Amino acid sequence: MNDNDIKGVLGSVFADEPPLRVHRDEVLRNGRTRLRRRRAAVLGGVVAVVAVAGFGASVLAGAVGGGRVEAAGVGCAVESVVPTVTTAPPKPCEPTTAERAEQLTAVLAEGHVVPAGLTAKTSGRRTHPDPLVFVPERAEYSASADLVTADGQTGTINVLVGGRGSNLSRAACDPPATCESRTVDGGDVQITKTPFGTAGEVLTMVVLLRADGTKVYASVSNVSTAAVAAGRKAETAPTIDRQPLTADELVKIVTLPGLRF
Repeated sequence: MNDNDIKGVLGSVFADEPPLRVHRDEVLRNGRTRLRRRRAAVLGGVVAVVAVAGFGASVLAGAVGGGRVEAAGVGCAVESVVPTVTTAPPKPCEPTTAERAEQLTAVLAEGHVVPAGLTAKTSGRRTHPDPLVFVPERAEYSASADLVTADGQTGTINVLVGGRGSNLSRAACDPPATCESRTVDGGDVQITKTPFGTAGEVLTMVVLLRADGTKVYASVSNVSTAAVAAGRKAETAPTIDRQPLTADELVKIVTLPGLRF
Protein backbone atom coordinates (compact mmCIF):
# COMPACT_ATOMS: atom_id res chain seq x y z
CA MET A 1 0.00 0.00 0.00
CA ASN A 2 1.45 3.37 -0.94
CA ASP A 3 0.81 6.89 0.33
CA ASN A 4 -2.10 7.36 -2.03
CA ASP A 5 -3.62 4.06 -0.93
CA ILE A 6 -3.59 5.20 2.63
CA LYS A 7 -5.15 8.43 1.49
CA GLY A 8 -7.95 6.55 -0.15
CA VAL A 9 -8.53 4.40 2.90
CA LEU A 10 -8.43 7.26 5.34
CA GLY A 11 -10.37 9.47 3.00
CA SER A 12 -13.20 6.99 3.05
CA VAL A 13 -13.14 6.77 6.79
CA PHE A 14 -13.12 10.47 7.41
CA ALA A 15 -16.41 10.99 5.69
CA ASP A 16 -17.15 14.28 7.36
CA GLU A 17 -13.67 15.70 7.56
CA PRO A 18 -12.13 18.33 5.28
CA PRO A 19 -9.13 17.31 3.17
CA LEU A 20 -5.89 16.82 5.04
CA ARG A 21 -2.37 16.94 3.66
CA VAL A 22 0.10 14.52 5.13
CA HIS A 23 2.72 13.37 2.64
CA ARG A 24 2.81 15.26 -0.61
CA ASP A 25 -0.80 15.43 -1.42
CA GLU A 26 -4.11 15.38 0.40
CA VAL A 27 -4.01 12.75 3.00
CA LEU A 28 -7.54 13.03 4.01
CA ARG A 29 -10.04 13.12 1.21
CA ASN A 30 -13.71 13.83 1.71
CA GLY A 31 -15.48 10.66 2.82
CA ARG A 32 -17.89 11.04 -0.03
CA THR A 33 -15.10 10.88 -2.55
CA ARG A 34 -14.76 7.44 -4.15
CA LEU A 35 -11.88 5.33 -2.89
CA ARG A 36 -8.92 5.89 -5.15
CA ARG A 37 -5.74 3.94 -5.33
CA ARG A 38 -3.24 5.58 -7.64
CA ARG A 39 -0.38 3.19 -8.06
CA ALA A 40 2.88 5.09 -8.01
CA ALA A 41 6.05 4.50 -6.06
CA VAL A 42 7.28 8.05 -6.47
CA LEU A 43 4.68 10.79 -6.67
CA GLY A 44 6.93 13.73 -7.43
CA GLY A 45 5.90 15.76 -4.44
CA VAL A 46 2.15 15.39 -4.70
CA VAL A 47 1.53 12.36 -2.51
CA ALA A 48 -0.61 12.25 0.57
CA VAL A 49 -0.16 9.86 3.36
CA VAL A 50 -3.59 9.97 4.39
CA ALA A 51 -4.36 9.86 0.92
CA VAL A 52 -2.77 7.31 4.67
CA ALA A 53 -3.57 8.16 1.45
CA GLY A 54 -2.05 9.04 3.03
CA PHE A 55 -1.34 7.24 6.44
CA GLY A 56 -3.01 10.31 6.54
CA ALA A 57 -6.39 10.75 5.16
CA SER A 58 -5.39 8.20 6.48
CA VAL A 59 -8.38 5.74 8.40
CA LEU A 60 -10.70 3.55 6.47
CA ALA A 61 -14.16 3.09 5.07
CA GLY A 62 -16.03 2.90 1.83
CA ALA A 63 -14.54 0.05 -0.10
CA VAL A 64 -12.75 -1.20 2.97
CA GLY A 65 -15.86 -0.94 5.12
CA GLY A 66 -14.44 1.64 7.47
CA GLY A 67 -17.40 3.94 7.96
CA ARG A 68 -17.07 7.49 9.18
CA VAL A 69 -14.62 9.07 11.59
CA GLU A 70 -15.49 10.91 14.75
CA ALA A 71 -14.76 14.59 14.31
CA ALA A 72 -11.78 15.79 16.28
CA GLY A 73 -12.78 19.44 16.27
CA VAL A 74 -12.38 22.22 13.76
CA GLY A 75 -9.26 21.78 11.67
CA CYS A 76 -7.23 24.48 10.02
CA ALA A 77 -8.71 25.81 6.82
CA VAL A 78 -9.02 28.79 4.52
CA GLU A 79 -11.07 31.50 6.17
CA SER A 80 -14.72 31.46 5.22
CA VAL A 81 -15.83 34.16 2.80
CA VAL A 82 -19.20 34.42 4.55
CA PRO A 83 -18.67 33.91 8.29
CA THR A 84 -21.64 33.03 10.48
CA VAL A 85 -22.30 33.46 14.16
CA THR A 86 -22.85 29.71 14.61
CA THR A 87 -19.60 28.60 13.02
CA ALA A 88 -16.27 29.08 14.76
CA PRO A 89 -13.60 30.66 12.61
CA PRO A 90 -11.10 28.15 11.21
CA LYS A 91 -7.97 27.64 13.24
CA PRO A 92 -4.71 28.60 11.56
CA CYS A 93 -2.47 25.65 10.76
CA GLU A 94 0.35 25.25 13.22
CA PRO A 95 3.60 25.60 11.29
CA THR A 96 5.82 22.59 10.67
CA THR A 97 9.59 22.99 10.60
CA ALA A 98 12.60 21.05 9.40
CA GLU A 99 14.11 21.33 12.88
CA ARG A 100 11.12 19.65 14.52
CA ALA A 101 11.13 16.96 11.82
CA GLU A 102 14.72 16.13 12.76
CA GLN A 103 13.78 15.93 16.44
CA LEU A 104 10.90 13.56 15.73
CA THR A 105 13.17 11.41 13.56
CA ALA A 106 15.58 11.12 16.51
CA VAL A 107 12.69 9.99 18.73
CA LEU A 108 11.89 7.15 16.32
CA ALA A 109 15.54 6.13 16.12
CA GLU A 110 15.98 6.15 19.89
CA GLY A 111 12.74 4.20 20.29
CA HIS A 112 14.12 1.27 18.28
CA VAL A 113 10.78 0.86 16.54
CA VAL A 114 12.07 -1.68 14.00
CA PRO A 115 12.34 -5.06 15.76
CA ALA A 116 15.12 -7.60 15.28
CA GLY A 117 14.73 -9.57 12.09
CA LEU A 118 13.48 -6.61 10.06
CA THR A 119 15.43 -3.97 8.16
CA ALA A 120 13.97 -0.55 7.34
CA LYS A 121 14.62 0.53 3.76
CA THR A 122 13.52 3.59 1.86
CA SER A 123 10.05 3.20 0.42
CA GLY A 124 10.93 5.29 -2.63
CA ARG A 125 7.87 7.48 -2.24
CA ARG A 126 9.46 10.25 -0.22
CA THR A 127 11.95 12.89 -1.19
CA HIS A 128 14.23 11.97 1.70
CA PRO A 129 16.66 9.17 0.79
CA ASP A 130 16.57 7.48 4.21
CA PRO A 131 13.78 5.38 5.78
CA LEU A 132 11.70 6.55 8.74
CA VAL A 133 12.84 10.14 8.44
CA PHE A 134 10.11 12.67 9.17
CA VAL A 135 9.30 15.25 6.52
CA PRO A 136 7.26 18.37 7.39
CA GLU A 137 3.94 18.61 5.58
CA ARG A 138 1.07 21.09 5.76
CA ALA A 139 -0.25 20.12 9.19
CA GLU A 140 1.69 16.94 9.99
CA TYR A 141 5.08 15.34 9.97
CA SER A 142 5.25 12.05 8.07
CA ALA A 143 7.74 9.20 7.84
CA SER A 144 7.63 5.90 5.97
CA ALA A 145 9.70 2.83 5.10
CA ASP A 146 9.62 -0.64 3.67
CA LEU A 147 10.27 -3.31 6.32
CA VAL A 148 12.22 -6.28 4.95
CA THR A 149 12.76 -9.70 6.54
CA ALA A 150 15.99 -11.71 6.30
CA ASP A 151 14.49 -13.82 3.51
CA GLY A 152 13.39 -10.79 1.48
CA GLN A 153 9.70 -10.53 2.37
CA THR A 154 8.58 -6.92 2.51
CA GLY A 155 5.84 -4.86 4.15
CA THR A 156 5.41 -1.13 4.71
CA ILE A 157 5.12 1.27 7.65
CA ASN A 158 3.90 4.87 7.89
CA VAL A 159 4.03 7.21 10.88
CA LEU A 160 2.32 10.61 11.15
CA VAL A 161 2.44 13.26 13.86
CA GLY A 162 -0.16 16.02 13.57
CA GLY A 163 -1.08 19.12 15.52
CA ARG A 164 -4.43 20.65 16.40
CA GLY A 165 -4.93 21.67 12.78
CA SER A 166 -4.58 18.07 11.59
CA ASN A 167 -7.64 16.07 10.61
CA LEU A 168 -6.27 12.78 11.87
CA SER A 169 -8.88 11.14 14.06
CA ARG A 170 -10.31 7.83 15.18
CA ALA A 171 -12.47 5.84 12.79
CA ALA A 172 -15.98 4.60 13.43
CA CYS A 173 -15.75 0.94 12.49
CA ASP A 174 -18.02 -1.11 10.26
CA PRO A 175 -17.36 -4.68 9.05
CA PRO A 176 -15.08 -5.97 7.71
CA ALA A 177 -12.97 -3.52 9.72
CA THR A 178 -12.43 -4.32 13.40
CA CYS A 179 -11.46 -1.85 16.12
CA GLU A 180 -10.10 -1.96 19.64
CA SER A 181 -9.79 0.96 22.06
CA ARG A 182 -7.20 1.25 24.79
CA THR A 183 -6.40 3.81 27.45
CA VAL A 184 -2.66 4.36 27.81
CA ASP A 185 -0.48 6.83 29.66
CA GLY A 186 -0.28 9.05 26.61
CA GLY A 187 -4.05 9.18 26.01
CA ASP A 188 -6.65 7.13 24.18
CA VAL A 189 -5.58 4.72 21.43
CA GLN A 190 -7.67 3.08 18.73
CA ILE A 191 -6.44 0.06 16.78
CA THR A 192 -8.12 -0.62 13.45
CA LYS A 193 -7.56 -3.60 11.18
CA THR A 194 -9.11 -3.78 7.73
CA PRO A 195 -8.69 -5.66 4.45
CA PHE A 196 -7.78 -3.54 1.46
CA GLY A 197 -8.68 -4.63 -2.04
CA THR A 198 -9.38 -8.18 -3.09
CA ALA A 199 -5.99 -9.93 -3.13
CA GLY A 200 -5.22 -10.24 0.57
CA GLU A 201 -3.73 -6.89 1.53
CA VAL A 202 -4.41 -5.96 5.16
CA LEU A 203 -3.88 -2.61 6.85
CA THR A 204 -3.37 -2.21 10.61
CA MET A 205 -3.67 1.35 11.91
CA VAL A 206 -3.22 2.87 15.35
CA VAL A 207 -4.24 6.43 16.26
CA LEU A 208 -3.41 8.21 19.53
CA LEU A 209 -5.08 11.49 20.49
CA ARG A 210 -3.02 13.27 23.14
CA ALA A 211 -4.41 15.77 25.64
CA ASP A 212 -2.16 18.52 24.23
CA GLY A 213 -3.79 18.21 20.80
CA THR A 214 -1.10 16.05 19.20
CA LYS A 215 -2.41 13.23 16.99
CA VAL A 216 -0.07 10.32 16.30
CA TYR A 217 -0.79 7.72 13.62
CA ALA A 218 1.11 4.56 12.69
CA SER A 219 0.14 1.89 10.19
CA VAL A 220 1.58 -1.19 8.53
CA SER A 221 0.62 -3.12 5.42
CA ASN A 222 1.57 -6.60 4.22
CA VAL A 223 2.33 -5.28 0.73
CA SER A 224 5.56 -3.66 -0.42
CA THR A 225 5.82 -0.27 -2.10
CA ALA A 226 7.29 -1.82 -5.25
CA ALA A 227 4.46 -4.34 -5.52
CA VAL A 228 1.89 -1.59 -5.23
CA ALA A 229 3.63 0.45 -7.91
CA ALA A 230 3.77 -2.51 -10.29
CA GLY A 231 0.28 -3.84 -9.57
CA ARG A 232 -3.27 -2.87 -10.41
CA LYS A 233 -5.83 -1.11 -8.26
CA ALA A 234 -6.87 -3.15 -5.24
CA GLU A 235 -5.29 -6.29 -6.70
CA THR A 236 -1.88 -6.39 -5.06
CA ALA A 237 -1.14 -9.69 -3.32
CA PRO A 238 0.77 -9.74 -0.01
CA THR A 239 4.56 -9.62 -0.21
CA ILE A 240 5.07 -10.80 3.38
CA ASP A 241 3.32 -13.66 5.17
CA ARG A 242 2.36 -11.54 8.20
CA GLN A 243 1.97 -7.94 9.23
CA PRO A 244 5.50 -6.51 9.60
CA LEU A 245 4.61 -5.13 13.05
CA THR A 246 1.99 -6.24 15.55
CA ALA A 247 -0.71 -3.94 16.94
CA ASP A 248 1.17 -3.84 20.25
CA GLU A 249 4.33 -2.72 18.47
CA LEU A 250 2.40 0.04 16.72
CA VAL A 251 0.95 1.15 20.07
CA LYS A 252 4.49 1.42 21.43
CA ILE A 253 5.38 3.69 18.50
CA VAL A 254 2.47 6.13 18.83
CA THR A 255 2.96 6.33 22.61
CA LEU A 256 6.65 7.27 22.45
CA PRO A 257 6.72 10.31 24.78
CA GLY A 258 8.70 12.43 22.33
CA LEU A 259 6.25 12.05 19.43
CA ARG A 260 4.49 15.37 19.96
CA PHE A 261 3.71 18.02 17.41
